[in-house]
Amino acid sequence: MIYKWADWLKREGQLRQQREESRKAHNGVAKDEKRCTACGEVKSLYAFKENLRRTRRIEKGRNNECIACRSDRGKAMWASGCMDGAFKSPSKPELLMAEALVEMGIKFKAQYRLEGDSHPFDFFIPDRTLIEVDGVYWHSLPGAAERDAEKTRLACEHNYQLLRVTDLDVVDRGAAVVIKEFGLSPVT
Repeated sequence: MIYKWADWLKREGQLRQQREESRKAHNGVAKDEKRCTACGEVKSLYAFKENLRRTRRIEKGRNNECIACRSDRGKAMWASGCMDGAFKSPSKPELLMAEALVEMGIKFKAQYRLEGDSHPFDFFIPDRTLIEVDGVYWHSLPGAAERDAEKTRLACEHNYQLLRVTDLDVVDRGAAVVIKEFGLSPVT
């Protein structure tokens, strides 16, 4: 047993020496190491292993970033708001509103974003009107009032008319009735 342990230590010493020689030959990076293009640190290949598995087919240029830098980049993207609504599908009241707008011949864009804002408005109508279909449950949660106020402020700041309607109004009374109450008509 002692003999095997000594062999292992000897082999470790040889590997360490080979790594040092390899670093000298490859600008400070050994064969089993890589330099991260984002942070510039030299790290073991293990720090890149997940990236190679996950991104080989998707993003070939990102394979030289360590896992920590990819994680930081992803967190920064989510924090910036560019991913807001990326995985959101329209709710039933939003679909009903869209169908009613189409039936009435009103042109619109769904999930419209204003310049400088990451949060989309549900509908944009070319006469500078924005429509928000607010879910009663979701807009009663903590923090929702502040987000709604921020959206209202942003719409006013950019000279848009913001029309808010609850999901209950759209479902119970009908989207067409709500649209007529707002006085919207086809834009020519």
